[in-house]
Amino acid sequence: CARPHPANHIRFDNRHCGTDNNDMNVSLPIPLEEFVRRKVAAGEFHSADEVVCEGLLLLQNRDAWNAEARQKIDVGWQQARSGQLRTPEQTQENLAARKIVWKTGQSR
Repeated sequence: CARPHPANHIRFDNRHCGTDNNDMNVSLPIPLEEFVRRKVAAGEFHSADEVVCEGLLLLQNRDAWNAEARQKIDVGWQQARSGQLRTPEQTQENLAARKIVWKTGQSR
């Protein structure tokens, strides 16, 4: 994290994340520490550990999504470079068909 504010230490017991390590100290800027404490106080999480674990899992998911998106873009770019392009009409037809499938799935 960029640290525009002074950092405080939160003791993070990552055993709740299913790891073999015992614990870790994490320094958070004051606004993030307050955010973690508010989440616990609101009853959304049982501990600061759970808040941090959830945040890290979301970060892992974002990284995986980004890697998959980059891979798909690379495939598309290679297809375009090799002349495997769709016409605007083919693209419209494909999107219309996908929209119908999506709407059908939403009505269930």
